[in-house]
Amino acid sequence: MKKKTVLAHPCPKCGNSFLAHGKPCGCATPRILAWLGSLHGVVCVSCGHYAPTVKAWNKEWEKKK
Repeated sequence: MKKKTVLAHPCPKCGNSFLAHGKPCGCATPRILAWLGSLHGVVCVSCGHYAPTVKAWNKEWEKKK
């Protein structure tokens, strides 16, 4: 059984469509923590807005509309 693909909407905060997978982390973050943070979540590349899942991201977009 195939999983249904869920696409992420543009950023609910700034409207940018450049998104990245994982948590935002700085350059001083140890590599293991940065790797663990990259396992889930969606972050906007331009403003840094973060949501833990794609469903939560899309919910925020729908609220904004």
